[in-house]
Amino acid sequence: MSFEEDVLKDFLVEAKENLEQLDEQFVELEQDPQNRDLLSSIFRTVHTIKGTAGFFGFKTLEGIAHFAEDILSKLRDGVVVADQETIDILLKAVDYIKAIVAELENSGKEPTETEYLDFIIELRNFAENITQRGQGGTSSEEAREPAPEASPESPPEPSSPEAEPVAEAPQESAGEEALRAPQAEGGPQPSAPSEPQAPQAETKPPAPAKGPEVSKKAPSGPPSTTHLTESHIRVDVHLLDNLMNLAGELVLSRNRLVQIANSVNDPELLKATQRLSLITTEMQEQIMKTRMQPVGNVFNKFPRIVRDLARMANKQVQLKIEGAETELDRSIIEAIKDPLTHLVRNSIDHGIEPPDIRVQKGKPPVGTLIMKAYHEGGQVIIEIQDDGSGIDPDKVRQKALERGIINKDEAESLSDREVINLIFKPGFSTAEQVTNISGRGVGMDVVKTNIEKMGGTVEILSEPGQGTTIRIKIPLTLAIIPAIIVRTKGERYAIPQMNLVELVHLSAEEAEKNVHTIAGSEFYRLRGEILPLVRLDRVLSLPYQDEDRDFNIVVLNTGDRQFGLVVDEILDSEEIVVKPLSKHLKDIACYAGATLMGDGRAALILDIVGLASTLTLRSEEKDLRSLAEKASTKETERQFLLLFRVAPDEVFAIPLALVARLDKIKASDIEYVGGKEVIQYRNRTIPLVRLEQFLPIQPLPEQEEYHLVAFTINGKDVAFLVSTIEDSVDVAVELDDSVFRHEGILGSAIIKGKTTLFLDVYKILEMFDPDLFAISQETISEPVRILIAEDSSFYRNLLRSYLEGAGFEVAVAEDGQEALEYLRNNPVDVLVTDIEMPRMNGYQLARAIRQDAKLARLPIVAVTSLSGEEDRKRGLEAGIDDYQVKLDREKVLEAVKRLYAEKVRQAA
Repeated sequence: MSFEEDVLKDFLVEAKENLEQLDEQFVELEQDPQNRDLLSSIFRTVHTIKGTAGFFGFKTLEGIAHFAEDILSKLRDGVVVADQETIDILLKAVDYIKAIVAELENSGKEPTETEYLDFIIELRNFAENITQRGQGGTSSEEAREPAPEASPESPPEPSSPEAEPVAEAPQESAGEEALRAPQAEGGPQPSAPSEPQAPQAETKPPAPAKGPEVSKKAPSGPPSTTHLTESHIRVDVHLLDNLMNLAGELVLSRNRLVQIANSVNDPELLKATQRLSLITTEMQEQIMKTRMQPVGNVFNKFPRIVRDLARMANKQVQLKIEGAETELDRSIIEAIKDPLTHLVRNSIDHGIEPPDIRVQKGKPPVGTLIMKAYHEGGQVIIEIQDDGSGIDPDKVRQKALERGIINKDEAESLSDREVINLIFKPGFSTAEQVTNISGRGVGMDVVKTNIEKMGGTVEILSEPGQGTTIRIKIPLTLAIIPAIIVRTKGERYAIPQMNLVELVHLSAEEAEKNVHTIAGSEFYRLRGEILPLVRLDRVLSLPYQDEDRDFNIVVLNTGDRQFGLVVDEILDSEEIVVKPLSKHLKDIACYAGATLMGDGRAALILDIVGLASTLTLRSEEKDLRSLAEKASTKETERQFLLLFRVAPDEVFAIPLALVARLDKIKASDIEYVGGKEVIQYRNRTIPLVRLEQFLPIQPLPEQEEYHLVAFTINGKDVAFLVSTIEDSVDVAVELDDSVFRHEGILGSAIIKGKTTLFLDVYKILEMFDPDLFAISQETISEPVRILIAEDSSFYRNLLRSYLEGAGFEVAVAEDGQEALEYLRNNPVDVLVTDIEMPRMNGYQLARAIRQDAKLARLPIVAVTSLSGEEDRKRGLEAGIDDYQVKLDREKVLEAVKRLYAEKVRQAA
């Protein structure tokens, strides 16, 4: 529905209410003609109808309302007093207006002008005659006498009916004159040249003469019989709020009944409960719709704001609004007004350039500001886009350094996107001078805080010279929300799911190894990313005992960062009703409200932003990454490993990610073809590898059944033949490569109390069948030197095996700092680096290389387990040329060869 359709809908609703009131008010006015307040009220109503009709271009409705307003104006000003005849024609005007409104509601179009032309002329004549009556006396007969200034060419003809000369005049001219009249503030123009008959018509009694003619030409069915149907009603906002509260109580009662029904386990009760639950959900959704309002209610105030701000800043800005019909809960509509105003002010003042600057940059002189709203993933997205100068990361970085917000090391390590997010710091701005509008950054901390309080997030996307987009994500409603229920120290708490990212469970042993404490802060490495931890029992000052127990981590998002909330138990997800806190608890930052659970007991709802701010995670700028790196100088990445045995006494490990599938076969199904053992598996012949043929290990014992560990290499299947599959584990290990030195063995480590050999799968398969890697193993005409920067000995040895097997010369470094020193003293053709390393990570290493004139053109391949889109983008920003997953041998080799070939081609 367009904005104009929305306004028309509102106009029709309001008009119907006012028209029904007019009937009663006119009757009251007839009994009390001197009631000034009543007259003023009636005049305002008719004036509003006239103005809105003019806005939509409804000429017939505007004409009737205009002449009715003329009559009311004379009554209000005391020129004449309302008598029965005046009230009659005004009520008749109301009936005609009702008929037009009914037609507009049914068809969206106004009736044709000819249907109402006679009444418009009658009403106009009455309005003019009532003026003459006020000037010459109150007698109706006197008012009907010819006016002294009537044209001598048109003498009065009492015996001649008034309808006849009017009928002789072209109806279009009369209609046009009648409908043009509202445009003149001074009233009608009866002496227009195009209507010479009008002065004669003015001398005739309007109502009696025109009555029969109107009855002939009026629309079918007298206007007085028109009844407006009520499709809308006005409801007090507080009543809607109470209705929503009752819906919430019904949801709580439903939850309680569902819990009882599940415990009783009576089929009929369960069926009835399911039906009640369905109806409750539907009713709740319908009631919530009554609170929904289009975001255009907020957007519509910005054209004036943009115009005024642009003039103050001596800029030219056009505003485009998209998605104004997108609906939000009324409470959220109110809450986003101020944040949006901040963002618009910043875009105009510090984003869009002055016209002369824009022309110099090849842009149109008029800047464009777009306000857009749309639904996505159960949330509403609001975007503020400008085509201005954008945000310069280098300028922000320099300002942050000058103000002491970050230090020099942090300035080098932060990506451009992280630097731009510094504008959310309180008081931070890149503006050279303070203006009465704002600089981008002024008030941005307020914007972020207010949006996060609603469970939303704010994100900045900016391209220097091209413009900035600020994207806000907010929930549809805050009244009834899905939540996850957790328990700590016997008490239950609700966490809004809009903040939930994922759930992590750690055993006590895993927690002891992988949860680190530095300077009083705990953190956990989640897939290579540093996750700050918050213990709920400590934050809430609950009784705490430092005991070995499992870790349940609820990973939460507070907008620009994540943290983990440590709880005792994760119970269930449930739809909860948000209840306000009492005055004794409402100032506690950790709580957002309360709710009643299915068993009738209360539970507090946690405020995620409040929890973060309590521990100063949002404002404290000690970089947890550097803390983690200091704590884990010898720490290795966690790996998912498959453990298996060939002989009973030896355990082997390989990365689970390399395994295509696991299966069990009968010994009798093994065939010998061409001197090799094979198995028919899913209509394919798969060669079998006995590890004892290539490694110094005990042979595979005779068994009735064996296990297959199958791999797919270059589209070909091959499988290890093993006796038992031991387990799959997620562990962090440091390989010892000094005890077991043999081709196909990367090293050893103690896992689950057993010395375990880590196998080089690719090397073993290469020894088994060199043709498996014929496609990727091209002949290298000259030595190519590769440096591997990797802190994990397991992955370091695995990568070294990849590359040396492909014919490269390989050197290794255990972290970024060691790699940088090696590069400055030794020739290297390609760098292969991990990302998460102690002392200097992969991003910092890449930036240091790009800033060194001698090394700036060195190809860099990142091999890491951090393969998300954000990680890739951050790597490209740092200067990394390619991004590959560690265990994908073929893609790693292909990337190294391609980047080396590009380097040679550029050098030539």
